[in-house]
Amino acid sequence: MKIDFNLKAPYLPQISAAFRLILNCRPFYLQLSSVLLFSPCLVSAQTPDIPGPAGQDKINEFSPRIERTAEALGVSFTENPPIYSGHSFGAPGDSNAAYKIFSPAKASRFSLPPVPRPADSRSTESGPYAGGQKMENMVDLYGHKMSISERLAWARDNLAVGAAVLAQKRDGADNESWNAMSLRQIKAVKKTSSVASGQAGSVSIFNDPRFIKELENLTGSGFESGNSVKLFMDGEESFAARYGLIRGAKKSVYIVSWSFHDDITGNESADMLIQAHKKGVKVKIIMDGLVADHMYGKRVATRMEAAGIEVARYYKIPDGSEALHCKMMIVDGAYAIIGSRNFGDAHSHRNPNGPKLRDTDALFSGPAVRQAKKEFVGLWNALVSARYPKLKPLPESIIQEELSGAGNARLAVVRQSPGINEKIYLGILKAMYGAAKTINIEHGYFITIPSLKKAILDARERGVEVNILTNSGDSLGTMPGGAIFAVSILKSMPELMAAGVNVYLMKKGPGLHSKFMTVDGLFADLGSFNLHPRSLRYDMEIDLQILDTAAVAELDSAFATDIAKARKILTPSDLNIHETTVSSIVNNNFFDWLSPGARVDADQIGAK
Repeated sequence: MKIDFNLKAPYLPQISAAFRLILNCRPFYLQLSSVLLFSPCLVSAQTPDIPGPAGQDKINEFSPRIERTAEALGVSFTENPPIYSGHSFGAPGDSNAAYKIFSPAKASRFSLPPVPRPADSRSTESGPYAGGQKMENMVDLYGHKMSISERLAWARDNLAVGAAVLAQKRDGADNESWNAMSLRQIKAVKKTSSVASGQAGSVSIFNDPRFIKELENLTGSGFESGNSVKLFMDGEESFAARYGLIRGAKKSVYIVSWSFHDDITGNESADMLIQAHKKGVKVKIIMDGLVADHMYGKRVATRMEAAGIEVARYYKIPDGSEALHCKMMIVDGAYAIIGSRNFGDAHSHRNPNGPKLRDTDALFSGPAVRQAKKEFVGLWNALVSARYPKLKPLPESIIQEELSGAGNARLAVVRQSPGINEKIYLGILKAMYGAAKTINIEHGYFITIPSLKKAILDARERGVEVNILTNSGDSLGTMPGGAIFAVSILKSMPELMAAGVNVYLMKKGPGLHSKFMTVDGLFADLGSFNLHPRSLRYDMEIDLQILDTAAVAELDSAFATDIAKARKILTPSDLNIHETTVSSIVNNNFFDWLSPGARVDADQIGAK
């Protein structure tokens, strides 16, 4: 069988660089592993930019060979393996066995519709996989064992990024160094400052309108007044609100999500979205293309499309982002949710026997929802124009629909597209330089980009208390790449600890997926943005910035609860850094985006 890859720029440099990487791997078993992992990258490098079914045909043509190999090894090639052992989705005569009724969402200032048991609209042809195949021992972040195709898709995503970085280096591309990037970022944060950085014990400059204006200029989003906001630390409460909003929708449901999983939550959500569509509600969904087609929930996405729902898969379009990592839902143009949760059981906690990640979401209503609509409309229309001419664009007039609010929160929605802007990250740095008392950082994947390190060290020099909660090797467990993430996270900590930063690590368990920061009890940033290099250089993200003492106090309370359950690190030896040959190769040679930036001296940044 001959496959015409049509190797043209920009793929040839990536592939050439990747092969050079493979040849340089030592010992031999690493070289062999690289060959096995890189093979699917040849296919994915060619197919994303092929419109329509042609790109999928390429993958379908290549898949039987992988399938035969998988069968010979006695492992699974299914796109969506049984998610949890013993889960009953699709069991004969028991199609609703996996559902359970929600308890009502706790004290909320929203009058959400009731959340009844969702009806089951699945057909036998399109229902989720019901189990019965032998699985491998590789377990992902979501707690289910990965099939061969899922493992290859995960490797393909990471290898494509690594190959692109090496290709840029080989070709002498003008790829900004971490040092130059950090100098530019710190300069951008400081150059327009008409207000001195907060000093310990002083009145917070978050009360100064001049500082807030400088923050807005960096993020490109103004704070809207008059909003109500409800925070969700518990997964079931968050999805009770989501489900209530979907089932009560009258006009529209717009969703951006990194993933829809083929599990209880993914299928419940699909059922309710299909029902909403049948009632005449406009449902539009944007998912990351690689994830939707090759990693999680392909059947769920296909089922929604078959029912008439418009689904757009994000592959790189001219905005510069390699992947879509945003998590946002907008209902009837009046309510919006932004946070760290995808549509899956690990986030909703809907499977009593599955892992329960620690996440944070914000549900809000009021004038700031216009900003959320603006970001969705802009992204949707860009995708329709670039890839989906058969889907219907959204009129920009819906952005300006009048929205009134009775709340006290000032909110701003910020979307960041690498290669175009750094709005979220610059806003985070600016907030750190405004701190006068306390910075609390709860981020699952905290890796010190040099400018981030500089901002934290400067805060400590001013006497600001800095507390960080992140994952450990124990909490990342057997997630693919978990050991690599853990080493990079832990290596970021000793220098911060030496400056007096309080570091807390999650104990063994499902792990931390939350992404928020609070400053001085007055400001918060939460959403999908990870404080690590990939979010800065490759992934599109969306965050919500909050100026509201009540909401920030709730986040600070959640932070206190979380660190009470974590392990405080007293000495660098307590970090238990276990660097391996593989993690060294990946950090030093393969994933430039994952490097913690240890080679850049933060003092050099401050001297400029």
